Amino acid sequence: MEKKYQIYLAAKNDAGIVTLLQKHISGFLPLDFSDYKSDGRQLAKFIKNNQIDIVHTFHNKGHKVGVWAKKYNSEFKLFVNRGVDFVPTNLFYYLNPKIDGYICNSHSVANKLKRILIPAKKINVLYNAFTIEGEFHENSKNNNIIKSDKLKICTIASGAKWKGFDYTLKSINEVNCDFDFYVLGVDKKNEYMQLQSSDAAKKTHWLGRRKDIIPILSKMDLFIYTPVSGDSCPNVILEAMFAGLPVISTNVGGIPELVKHEKGGMIVKKKDYKCAARNIELILKDDQKRKNMRDFNKGQIGKYSLERKISGLLKIYKGENIKETI
Repeated sequence: MEKKYQIYLAAKNDAGIVTLLQKHISGFLPLDFSDYKSDGRQLAKFIKNNQIDIVHTFHNKGHKVGVWAKKYNSEFKLFVNRGVDFVPTNLFYYLNPKIDGYICNSHSVANKLKRILIPAKKINVLYNAFTIEGEFHENSKNNNIIKSDKLKICTIASGAKWKGFDYTLKSINEVNCDFDFYVLGVDKKNEYMQLQSSDAAKKTHWLGRRKDIIPILSKMDLFIYTPVSGDSCPNVILEAMFAGLPVISTNVGGIPELVKHEKGGMIVKKKDYKCAARNIELILKDDQKRKNMRDFNKGQIGKYSLERKISGLLKIYKGENIKETI
């Protein structure tokens, strides 16, 4: 893509994406997002000076700046990325006729936009891409994975309430078989340990924030993730699928579009931690089921390629309406 197109970035100076993309961009516009109108004027000028044709916003604040930029310069196309499964509340910025299109990462998100009467012809569905960065290949010399014959359950947790980590812990409390449970992501484990039974606490290993996610996941037998709202196309599930893990997750957002029920894992009702626990036991006790689910997910993950994502984006930018299914 970079050989044919020039890519520019507008973001905060200290945003992580600036460092990540610095070798790939042709120009950078620092914005502080404190005054959308002023930032929009700056962006409009930057677009004109660099003859930019497409603006694709990936954050709600960027979306608002893009709408204001359209007011000062209508010569570019504005596409808004939508990757959270909530109904938008700021209708001024979502029903604005200056927006050329929306790019959703699940049909569930697309349906939320339809509920506020955004025309279907403006709504596109294009799932996330999954690709391995170099850092994911690095095996940590001390990955804290205990060598044992026990089956290993893993989650990648967030402190955000709607991510439902508390329900994951409640599920683990209810599992009646032998296993080890590994938690990646959260740092403040003391806030959550009180939710665990004494038996579950003995089986739990807190690994914290890690870069060697894929090597760690590849040593696991099952992945559980139980958000209660908001999630659309979680990358943590794609990572688990790449590692060949059966996935137990909730019927939230686009998750049922990713996890094929009874093929790549099990979909349970949100907050139903007892049902999640029963399914954990079912999968852990059935070697053949785990193997079938592992093979299925390894076959599925190739469909989320970066090349597919880039091709889809370019078609959307050129005016094609895409409603992808995988």
